[in-house]
This record gives sequence, structure tokens and C-alpha cells, in this order.
Amino acid sequence: MSTRWLAGALVLAGALLAGCAPAPAGPAETGTVRTVLLSDPSSFDPALAQGQQTFQVAGLLYDTLLRRDAGGRLVGGLATGWDAVSPSDYTFDVRRDATCADGTPITATVVADSLRRLSSPELKSTWKNLVFGTGAVTVTADDAAGRVRVQLATPFTTLPQGLSIAQAGIVCPAGTADPDGLAAGSVPGAFSGPWVLEQAQQGLSYAFALRPDYDAWPRFSTPLQGRPPERIEAAISTDQSSLANQILAGDIDLGQFADPAAVARFEAQPDVHRYPVTTSTAYVVFNQRPGRIFADRPELRRGVAAAIDQRAFNQVFSKGTAEVLASVSPASFECANTDRSLMQQRDPELAARTLTGQGPITMIGNTANRQFSGGADYLYAALADAGAQVRMDKVDNATFWSTIAEGDSDWDMVFLGDLNSVGAISASLDRVIGTGVGGTGVVGVLRNGPGTSVLLRADMDALPVAEVEKVPYRSTVTTTGPDGDTTPVMHACGHDTHVTALLGAAAQLAAHRGHWSGTVLAVFQPAEEIGAGARAMLDDGFADRFPAYDVALGQHITSAPRGHLYARPGVFMAAADSLRVTVFGRGGHGSTPQACVDPIVIAASMVLRLQTVVAREIAPSDVAVVTVGAIRAGSKENVIPDRAELKLNIRTFDPDVRETVLAAVRRIVDAEAAAGGAPRPPEIAPLNDFPLLRNDETATARLVEAFTGHFGAGQVHDTIAKAGSEDFGMFGTVAGVPSVFWNFGGFDPDLYPDGPQRPQPAVAAGLAPGGHSPDFVPTGVEPTLNRAAEALVVAAAAWLDPA
Repeated sequence: MSTRWLAGALVLAGALLAGCAPAPAGPAETGTVRTVLLSDPSSFDPALAQGQQTFQVAGLLYDTLLRRDAGGRLVGGLATGWDAVSPSDYTFDVRRDATCADGTPITATVVADSLRRLSSPELKSTWKNLVFGTGAVTVTADDAAGRVRVQLATPFTTLPQGLSIAQAGIVCPAGTADPDGLAAGSVPGAFSGPWVLEQAQQGLSYAFALRPDYDAWPRFSTPLQGRPPERIEAAISTDQSSLANQILAGDIDLGQFADPAAVARFEAQPDVHRYPVTTSTAYVVFNQRPGRIFADRPELRRGVAAAIDQRAFNQVFSKGTAEVLASVSPASFECANTDRSLMQQRDPELAARTLTGQGPITMIGNTANRQFSGGADYLYAALADAGAQVRMDKVDNATFWSTIAEGDSDWDMVFLGDLNSVGAISASLDRVIGTGVGGTGVVGVLRNGPGTSVLLRADMDALPVAEVEKVPYRSTVTTTGPDGDTTPVMHACGHDTHVTALLGAAAQLAAHRGHWSGTVLAVFQPAEEIGAGARAMLDDGFADRFPAYDVALGQHITSAPRGHLYARPGVFMAAADSLRVTVFGRGGHGSTPQACVDPIVIAASMVLRLQTVVAREIAPSDVAVVTVGAIRAGSKENVIPDRAELKLNIRTFDPDVRETVLAAVRRIVDAEAAAGGAPRPPEIAPLNDFPLLRNDETATARLVEAFTGHFGAGQVHDTIAKAGSEDFGMFGTVAGVPSVFWNFGGFDPDLYPDGPQRPQPAVAAGLAPGGHSPDFVPTGVEPTLNRAAEALVVAAAAWLDPA
């Protein structure tokens, strides 16, 4: 990661907005800030901007709909508010007081025309995909409402972030009417930002004048202080030593440095203020389009990594001033890996084995930036030393960016940066993900300022069931079970809908950042079916690795009409205990049973006797279930085995009842084995257990109120306590916070003749599928998933703070 130093007699906030007083005759007196650009702007058309210097200039000349506040949070620029109807449909309310440099009001139509131009395939803007994604874009305007609507053919959850970068700056009508003049900077009325281009001497200097009528400053959380410079004068200079001399002599007010030797010259200067600024994060990028040498060849890409010595590269790239990363994100990110042992280390032998004779590998270097050009040179030498056939094409800045953006251009590898100075954090880093929690669990953390922290949980494991051929996307997957047998698997409990709904909810919450404040933990939990997943995640340092939360919320699909939601306070699902009972006998030939002790007969007696536990030992006012779900014994019809195995599942709603049932099971199993003459007592081993799932009553009332207010009373129902079990409640119990769990329906309403209030009789009569059955395949997938995702968003919003 490249870090530069801003050194000068002026402290700048945002885009050159605020300053502190320097020596006499400085900016405070003259209203002029003197600074430098490292290169000429490539274009004054923001949509065609290439290179960091051009982005900085675009930030002066053009306003964007949204801006980045402290911590990367989005705030209004030209937009006073925004909403994500879906990941494909966004609306923005345009402020009414903004004008172009020529006095033209910036209406919704002006904004829409500018965005339409940026997204146009004819313009061939490098930044279209970064802002809007890869699909077609439709932009419409409603001037009466002051609203712009952006609809995307391909869903893209980071559109709001894209509209905050300088390249998405709003071009006024005078500029869109004169593309050539816009690019040259010769159309004063094109500018929507605080400054206008007053003078341009290519290769020498540029001057920018503050608009006297401008009053559309961004609404940052900390208001801007001081006054903006009335004039900014920027000379072209690439020599850092000369720039340092100019600052020390008082000829320049502000400079940008990456050379530690130049920075050291300011150590003893009390009137010069220094501020570290992260300008970019640099990456090696492979072209994996079909037909290119790195496409579908991960071993070749690993060979490149093995050829690179990161620390040696850092000396070439930044003279050792950059931070050497161990992941694709800076160490300050929650998900950043800091363990360098997990990375591919420099391994010249591996690099040589992998790369020798491979090629041609075409690299492109950017001559406009000395750091990045030097970095490309290092990579070229490293690959050539490893035996690869490498060709380097050095091109100017504009050619560099246009080449890598074209789908059929000739390049295989480049070295470039993610320019954090313009807020263009890639979509993959915008949603911070940490993996491998409790085995295969995943936790996504969405921070959005201070406020309540909400945990949303989805379980994601499947079951050893063969799915019926109801839908073309049915599961055909098989796996090896714990017993070594190959078995088909499907989401017979609907956990695929849970994962999809939580992904959708997280995307919606990310897109609606302007409406809420707080933190959301999206927890994707494995191993719910065996009652081990929540415990494993919590035992894997969950509390230490992730933010504390104030409430835990979860949901589960149920056999009920789609669109309907079901909740209840108190006990929601039963506690469960699963046991394996091994019965021992004495094996022998089927023709001589008198010489054997038949464990199958003993096991059969156990099965029958166990059915009396609920009927004769549990009070009618209490509820319990005892199920013998599996019996395994023998392998041939004329052989009496020496053992039999039973698998039991016990469900209870009361701790005392649970203890009574478990004691009765132990007594019956032991007694039946003794009565059958078993040579040794049976073994009873626990397989898994689930705690009682109990909803916090106050939190449940809050959730039901939110659901009823949003979906309507006819869509939200009280429900009975269910004999099924869940380990979700552990997230609330361990953290000492309230938790609420609810169901959502996922099937055709016509399957339930008693209506949505009583779906259970239809399942009992076989009219509708029940959980864990091979035909538990939700119908009306889209409305089911939309309602499930929406329910999670509404539930989270009931606790999150308003923005």
C-alpha cells in the first residue's frame, strides 16, 4: 500500500476546503493555494479521466451525487437522499439549490443526462463498470419530484459507492453539448463543482477559481471548517527534491511526497505540517479472459507469486515506505489477513518449475507514474529470471487504462493501484468478510456508524436425502456420510433459502446505508442439523473476533403458504437429544438360534417398550416425542449378528420432562437387554443435542409489531411451539442478549385448505410437504425469497438506529 506525505504550510480538508494560517503573504492573506500536479490531466471530462492527478482535478471541477465521509461512510453530495428499491433499482433525490458554473439549475434531468452519458456504450468510459456494473443501464428523471431513478439490467449492490467517485462527477448541459470542449476544459459552464478551470498551460501549470455563488458543499458528519481557497494554482512537477526546495523556500504551499529522503528534509521545520495519506493499494492483475495465458491456470498465477519478493519489490516501488500487505485489503480492514505464512512465499525453485518456457506473457507498463512503472519493471525482471518469455509494452497513461479496459486487447499482466484517494474501494472489499469460523462458518460484518448491533443468522447445511424431480435445479449431489456410505444430499430443510435470503438482506442493508446506523453481523452457520454449528462458531473465538451485538435474530422456512410469517413469545422449538444405542448379542448360524443371543429381537423389544414412555410416563399436559429413527443389524439372512444399533431422537419442551424421558430410556434399554440375556450391558452414546429455543418475550413483541406494521396483520400469525429443534438460541444465551426466531412460509397457498393460520393439518394429511422429506421444494421461489429477505431487513431495522 502506497503512502504519501502531504507537506506544506496549509492543512487541507476534503477537496482543498479548509486551511490553517501560514507565514505572512500566504494563502490566508492572498486566498491562493500554490501546489503541484505530478502530470497533466489526461482529460477534463470526468468520465474519460485517467490517472490520479486527473481524478483530483475532477474532484475540484465536478460534484458527485454522493460523497465519502470519515470511515468511508456515504453522505449526500448533490443528492439529499437515496434509496435502493432493490440491487437493480435505485432512486436519488437531487438537492434544489445547486447550479452549474453558468447558472443553469442542476435538476434531476441534468443529473440523469450526465449519468446516462457515463453509462453509454458509445462513450467507452473505463469507469462505467466500476460505477454501474456490467449490464445495461436505464436512467430516468422526474423534475417535479426532483428524483433520479437508475435501473440496472444486472444487479449491482455498490452503485451508491460508485456514484461517489470523481469519475462519476455530474457534467452540466453546456459540457454534454460540446464533448470536445469538455475534454479540453474550454467550456466554463460544464462544471458543477466548487471551482472552475481558469487557466491551462499544458506541461506548465493550471489555475482553478472558486465560484462565488457556490453553496453545495457536502453534508459531512463533521462540518467543514475555515474557508475554501479562492484560487488554486497547480504547477507540473515530478521532481520531489525540487518540490521540497520550493516548499522550504515558501514558493509552494502544498506538496505530495513518497520519497522518504524528501520527507526527512521537513523534520526540523516547525512551520511545515505533515500528514500521511494513503494514495493507493497496488496489485498484480492477471487477464483471465478466455484465450489468455493465465485463464484457468491457477498454478501459473501461483508461479508468478513465487517469483516475487514483496519486500524487495517494496524497495523498488516506494523505497520501503509502503505497507507490505498479506491480503488484498489493508491491515486496518476487519477481514485482513496478517499472517504472512498463509501466503505464497518467494520460492525461486517453484517459480522456475512453473514458469520456465511459459509465454509469451505480455505486460503493460504505465510511463506516467514513476512508481508504478518501476514496479512493472521489477515484475518483468522477476518473471524473466524464472524462465518465462515476457514482453513489456510501456505506454502513456491514457493508453494504459483504455487498453486494459478493452475486452480483446493484448495483455496478460499489469501492475496497478486501487486509488483510495478518490474513494474507489473495490466491491469485494466494501463488504468485509471473515471466513472459517467454527469450521466452515462465515461472518460478514457491515459497519455503518454508531448504534445498535444486530446479529442475523442463516444456517446452511443439507441433509442425506434424494430430492424428487420437481424442479430442473434439483440437487444431484452425493457425499460420503460419517458411516462411510455414499448418500445423495439435498436442502430438505430449506437452508438454501435461508442463505439466499440473508445474502439478499445484507445487500439491501448495504444499499440502504443512508437510512440506518449501527452494525450488522451476517452469520452463515454450518452444522445446524447436528446441533454443533452454533457451539463451534462460539467456541472459535466468536466474541473476540467480531463486534458485540445487542440482539440475535433468525428465521426458518416452514411448510405454510408463501408470504406468511409465524412467531410466538417464549418456547418456540423443543430441546432435542439424539442417542446411539448399541445392543450386544452372541452371533451364530440362523439354523441354531438356541446357541445364540439375538440382538435384533432385543432391539425390537426396546423399540416397542420405548413407545410407552410418552404414553404412560409423561403427563397429558406435558409434551415429549421419542423416535427410533434407525435400526442397523446383520448382513445376511441366515446369520444372527452379534450386535444391533438403534438411533433415537428425543424432543421435550421442559427441562424436568427431558430428565424424566432420558432416565426412562436408560432404564428400558438396560432392562430389555438383561431380559433378553445380552452378554454385556448396552452402550448409550450421545450423538448431538439441541437446547430449548426460547424467544425473548419483549423482543418478540417488538418484532411482531414491526412485521405487522410493514406486511399487514393478515400476513403475520401466532404459532404453536414446534417439536423441531434449533441451536440458534445459543447466540443469544452465550452473549446474554435477547434472541427471536420466526418462520416464513414457502409453498403454494392452495395446498393448505385450512388457510395460513392452520397449516399443520395439511402437512399431517400429506397434502403439503413437511421438512426433511424429498419433496420439500419451495414453490414460487421468487416471492418466497423476496419475503424472507425483506423479513430480515424489517427485523434488523426494528433495532438499528435511524441515520
